[in-house]
This record gives sequence, C-alpha cells and structure tokens, in this order.
Amino acid sequence: LGVSSAEVEAMTAAASRPVWQHWLAADWSEFPPSDEKEVWIWGYTDRLSYLPGEEVNLHVNTSEKSYSLSVVREGGDGQEIVYEQKGLPGKRHATPRKASAVGCGWPVAHVVKIPAAWRTGGYVVLFTVYSEEDQ
Repeated sequence: LGVSSAEVEAMTAAASRPVWQHWLAADWSEFPPSDEKEVWIWGYTDRLSYLPGEEVNLHVNTSEKSYSLSVVREGGDGQEIVYEQKGLPGKRHATPRKASAVGCGWPVAHVVKIPAAWRTGGYVVLFTVYSEEDQ
C-alpha cells in the first residue's frame, strides 16, 4: 500500500506549486465525511517547529486499515523526500465538534525522530491512503 518516492516526485513535479499548496485546491472540511464508503485521511503534528534530535508526534485519523507517509523538505533548491514509511496501521477516531478550538485529541499514531542531517527549512508530511479496492 502507499505511494512510492517516484510517484510523490512525479506528482510534485507535474504540479506548478510545492506539495504544501496542494491542500489549497482540495475540497476539504473540518470533519471527516459521514459516508462510510469515502476514503480519507487526516493528520497533524504536535508542534510546528522542531530541532534535530527531537521527535515529531504524528496524530492520524483515517477511514482505512493502513496508510503511508512521506516527509518532504521544500526549499529554494527544490523538493526532497527525506523520510518514508508504508503500511502503517490506520484507525478511525472521533473528532470533537469544537476541534478547531480544543484540538482533535487523537492518539499519537507514528513518531519521526529528526536526524541531525536534516537541514533547516520547511518540511511537509504527506499522508497517502487507498481503499482496499484500489490496492
């Protein structure tokens, strides 16, 4: 399951904008869809900024049993995939009605430790999920 490095690179290369801007064009809302047949994934980090050696706690909510993630560094010299994990266990979680004010409260689903080799810059976590029919 998931998307390969080549697929992520092809997707971002085909677009005329950085990975982080793809969500701007998406049709999203504050809550997961109520239709049980829809395939979706949502995620967030525990903080906005990290130093080398620190851990990024990823909180994930998805309609599917597994998902993949890529961490992409975006900078003046282009985009670089610096971390990938595939086949991570997915799970649905309730989303509070006031999530925008009080947070989602989802448990930590995956932890990424920031290596010393990661350069200063902007990083985007890209979550990918497919339905069982689309494997």
